[in-house]
Amino acid sequence: MPYNLRSRTTADSNCHCFALQCNKRRHRLFRLAVPFPYGINKRLPAKECLDKICMHLVTPYLERRFAEPIMLRSYLRIGIGEILGKTQEPTSAERVELPSKKRCGLCKRGSDRKTKYQCPSCLRPMCDEHRTNFCTDCAGQE
Repeated sequence: MPYNLRSRTTADSNCHCFALQCNKRRHRLFRLAVPFPYGINKRLPAKECLDKICMHLVTPYLERRFAEPIMLRSYLRIGIGEILGKTQEPTSAERVELPSKKRCGLCKRGSDRKTKYQCPSCLRPMCDEHRTNFCTDCAGQE
């Protein structure tokens, strides 16, 4: 019997040990790789070991997303900051003017309002109707 057939039957027979959300066994290799580091350190429960491995794999991606100031909405930035244990630096509430007029980022596309002001924290253009010190998304952050 070829090796691939033997290894697949072994992996398929062990898949019933792990809770899978779907029956397609897509996460077979990751789920089977977890017991090896867990076997080295028996004092660490399997769930904690799995959580640490997941955080180790996801942390560089989250840090890269957290570092980009313009690309994230405030609720995403707050959530990623809580996961990473970081807080965002407070921003000044002064009026920031754009060099040229741009469309308001909060108005509907049909209204086509142009403005020279932007939110000091997320740098989205805001018309006078939507502008206070911060845009509505960043106001919950302060």
